[in-house]
Amino acid sequence: MATSSVQSGAEVPGSVSLRDLVQPFAKNWNTPIPDAPQEGRSWSIVTVEDKKYLNHAGKDLYSYDTNDWALAKSIGVIFTAHIYLGASFLRHAGLGLYATAKSLQDIYLDYKALRGEADFKLKTFALNHLSSFSAAGKEFKQAGKDIAPIVAFSVLSWFSLPLIGVSLSTTATALAVAYAAYAPLDARVQLNRLEQWHRQEGVQPLTDQRVEKLSAMEYLNEATKGSISLGQIFKMNRQFAVVKEHVEEQDKPKTE
Repeated sequence: MATSSVQSGAEVPGSVSLRDLVQPFAKNWNTPIPDAPQEGRSWSIVTVEDKKYLNHAGKDLYSYDTNDWALAKSIGVIFTAHIYLGASFLRHAGLGLYATAKSLQDIYLDYKALRGEADFKLKTFALNHLSSFSAAGKEFKQAGKDIAPIVAFSVLSWFSLPLIGVSLSTTATALAVAYAAYAPLDARVQLNRLEQWHRQEGVQPLTDQRVEKLSAMEYLNEATKGSISLGQIFKMNRQFAVVKEHVEEQDKPKTE
């Protein structure tokens, strides 16, 4: 009787086993975070005023989390981002429409007052009032930043991957979750970079200490304004209030 050329349990050359796929994830999860900066390691633990922080690249501090909590928070961000962006869009689009209506009203009143003058020129008048729409333009620009990811995700849902029939939006979500599982701590770094791009010009993020003193309505107002980021809601934001000099001292490599 003929025997199989491949023994049961043996790996086929060139194939990818489940172990190969899981190994990089296991390495990130099982490798402890050092208590001091180490060459080749992005993260270390520092202590400021008896409180632990995660230090990234020797300069940015984040709240201390274990990998499982970091993953849970990332998943929370992934599945609530559309709510946060949608609320922000409604605020900025509404403010943009209000600012536009107010500017048009002011321009009309000026036009009624000036049109009878001998040296009145409509072109000059129009050019002088273009700047009246700058406030509205600023709000509409931010509204565009809010709605762009939602529109892009909606468009992806119309298309599916060949053969397996999974929508591209579902695929994108799965890839985001997979990255968060592969690098739970690095995910918050990428989130903060996106939020720096998304934050409206001139809007400063509130410190955690300031946020803790807000009422529910004040919190909602600051969140839709952009002063409280989605990462801050899930405690994944950079810690701006920590003393820089103290961090730099903690980051100095220890010498024997």
